[in-house]
Amino acid sequence: MSICDIFIDDNYIVRAYAGLDTGDHIVVSFTGISAPERHDGSFFGAALAIKLGIPWIGIIDRHENWYCKGSLEEAFIAVRAWISARKQNFDPGITPRLVGFGISMGAYAVLKYSRILGLDCVMAAAPQWSLDRAEAPYPSHFKHFYQPFMTGMGVRSNDVHGRIYVFYDPYEEPDLDEVKMFKRHIDVHEITLCYAGHMVLSNIKGSRIFSDMLQHIENPLAFRHIATLARRHNFENIARMIERAFNRNPRLVSQAFHTRRFKKAIKNGSRETVSRIWKIATKIAYMGYIHEAEAFFACATGNYSPCITLPRIMSWRGELLCYCHHRETFFQTNSHLPVQGSMVTVVDNELFATTPVGLVPVPGQLTPIGEQRYAIVIEKSYLSARDDDQATLMPALDAWEEFLLLPARPLSVSE
Repeated sequence: MSICDIFIDDNYIVRAYAGLDTGDHIVVSFTGISAPERHDGSFFGAALAIKLGIPWIGIIDRHENWYCKGSLEEAFIAVRAWISARKQNFDPGITPRLVGFGISMGAYAVLKYSRILGLDCVMAAAPQWSLDRAEAPYPSHFKHFYQPFMTGMGVRSNDVHGRIYVFYDPYEEPDLDEVKMFKRHIDVHEITLCYAGHMVLSNIKGSRIFSDMLQHIENPLAFRHIATLARRHNFENIARMIERAFNRNPRLVSQAFHTRRFKKAIKNGSRETVSRIWKIATKIAYMGYIHEAEAFFACATGNYSPCITLPRIMSWRGELLCYCHHRETFFQTNSHLPVQGSMVTVVDNELFATTPVGLVPVPGQLTPIGEQRYAIVIEKSYLSARDDDQATLMPALDAWEEFLLLPARPLSVSE
């Protein structure tokens, strides 16, 4: 079973995935702007379709035209024909519901064409009502995409059909203005995802969550509860919460690091999101909140029981200093795991590498340069932690040459 091209012209591509014959839904999706689906042979939501076995047909605008340029009639004929044929193959007694799904530009389209396609329910994430300033004279992320053929493109009541859910961040003012305009013209069930930004689906992503929402799509209260709970435990949302806390008061970050919700969510966090919080943990460590930073590092690196109860030397990147005697070179860890060499520690103000043969001396002198901050001086030069896991010597002292001494990690951190 694979994704098939159903229709292609100069403006639109339609692709479909047959899915299983035993479900309750068929999904129709529209892609957003800068869509990779234009070139990768898929459609918006393809991963969900394949994972869950959902019959799914996706419409792709080949340009940033908000599904307004040219005629969609032939594309929609192909869509309706595929849906009709697909329904014939469902198990007896099953009448699948048609669910529309789109984000941003695609969310506009799934609303605009929901009546034409006969959709039963619509999930629209951060949609635009119109790019035409004459009818939508408020700021927008996307009005610079306006072209004359988009005149009067706003979504009206005679365009829509079915139960409509609109996901948006009420603190993202342009998106809030769009939702206010939608509410002037059509009935919507608002699903607010605070601080999610324009890409609201990042806060509720996952096949299990999508499946749950589909199963409860006829029950607005249950549907909203699923989305709210998913957002609460989504690591991207937690990361944004920590970033806001850091900008407001760094002490608030330590409270987040110790919550059960954070400790559970970090296990499923993306590398990019964990990296963002890693930088904040490093910053608060340099601000003196070393124990709080250690709580994050312990969670992020697996909460393993410590085997070396000696101080560690941390760079401005939040990584630990290592030394390779074979190459006579300093390195840094990657997420606190050695890439090359052995971890460097301090005993009686002298530097040693923690090797299998014991504590082996390392070149350099640990020199205090401020509260809890140190430089490592080697032959009148300063050891500098670079941004590529390397460390080299520099003639002058700057932020990259500052190190922090982390105390021996107690067992209580990892228990």
